Amino acid sequence: KYSGVCECPSPNPTEARPTLYKTESTLAAGHNSTYFKITNNLEVSTRVYIANVGNVQVPFINKSNSQPGRECDQPTFGWTTGSKGQLSLYIAKPFVGEQNIPQTIIVSVFGTKKENVYSSVPISQVLLSGKVTVTQGCELAAGTSLDIDFGEYQAHDFKGRTGQPPQNVQKIQKELTFNCTNISDG
Repeated sequence: KYSGVCECPSPNPTEARPTLYKTESTLAAGHNSTYFKITNNLEVSTRVYIANVGNVQVPFINKSNSQPGRECDQPTFGWTTGSKGQLSLYIAKPFVGEQNIPQTIIVSVFGTKKENVYSSVPISQVLLSGKVTVTQGCELAAGTSLDIDFGEYQAHDFKGRTGQPPQNVQKIQKELTFNCTNISDG
């Protein structure tokens, strides 16, 4: 959970309104509308959690949380949208060796009370870093994908850690199936 404030219509609405969300990625488009390139060989697809809705496939715009509220002038605590979700890594081109993924913003989440009017400052961002290693003689086939949950972190886990992973972050290691040839017995 974190503190947030919404972009609101002027004058501020007197009645409570649901919050609308949109996502943006500055990454190049991948092989379809839900995937974005993180390297020449790897693409990522993201599903971001929206409170009261669940995980929603990125990109989206004006997706309502269906929960009326008045979060216009002062930051309020208890926001969860964008704090969890899931991503899928997609092997666009087979490779051997190591593909490093430098720390990359894969999606920014924005909130508003007025349709199509969003601040330029995101309420949350999803960053990805890591590496995928394929040993010599093995191939990770194009079209292979791997689903990974973000995990769930509280705002205080990030305090004073600008650009760093949250405290107590759990590194995720996934095993993949490879096609391997020329492997000696023994």
